[in-house]
Amino acid sequence: AGRVAQVNSFLMKYNKVELGGSAMATKSRVVVLMDATGSMGPFIQLAKGAVKQLFQNMNKIVIENNAKTEIYVKYMLYRNYNAPPDKLLVESSWEVLSDNPSRLFNFMDSSLCKAEYGIAEEAVEVGFARIVEEDDEEHIDQVVLIGDVPANPVSEIESRRSSYKINWRSTRFEQPVNYIDEMNKLKTKDISVSTFYLTDYARVNFEEIAEFTGGACFHLNVKDADAATNLTNVVAQRALKAGGEELVSAYRKTFAVSNAYIA
Repeated sequence: AGRVAQVNSFLMKYNKVELGGSAMATKSRVVVLMDATGSMGPFIQLAKGAVKQLFQNMNKIVIENNAKTEIYVKYMLYRNYNAPPDKLLVESSWEVLSDNPSRLFNFMDSSLCKAEYGIAEEAVEVGFARIVEEDDEEHIDQVVLIGDVPANPVSEIESRRSSYKINWRSTRFEQPVNYIDEMNKLKTKDISVSTFYLTDYARVNFEEIAEFTGGACFHLNVKDADAATNLTNVVAQRALKAGGEELVSAYRKTFAVSNAYIA
């Protein structure tokens, strides 16, 4: 199995893979970047449910439309500088749509079992920096950011990094980053960020990020019965874009996507 995975990884390079020696499949890589601090507790169960729905919905569209598209999804969870380095940013492996996403479910269960380490704004910037690194290895097409507070203000990062007696030396977070610099890098790399804000406190910053990078911004009310569906629909549409607008249109028609969540 490991050997097969290595071969598949090689064939997938540069966003193309040969299928059966003739047809060519596009590849889409999507990162879901989520705040996992204490205030996000009410969102945790919704997020877990949305993972399963996301894979089921996209798989249905790809199969029914005989699409030559491979969709990969990775989840990243960020906190803030009162968290130790191993909790500040955690990430799943890349999971391909056509596989059983049980590893992703397990990651969500283990990593979101407790929301913690929140202070004021949060470290969106470390997630952005990690995505920039990943893109240097292989292009990332879309990012979906979900949170209830803004990114850390640039002027506050140094003081917050030094306030909790955490030694950042020799960790991957040794060098401070800020969301503005990293957002500029994402734009240069043509990586759009679509955002979901759970509170008005995050709205202005999340609108700024989405507009600057060419994404879309949405409000997500976790008390809404359709919240998981709305989240799923936006992520799915963004992921399916690599397969062409026909796939996106098929998704919108099949799942009757509300105009408010056209992405």
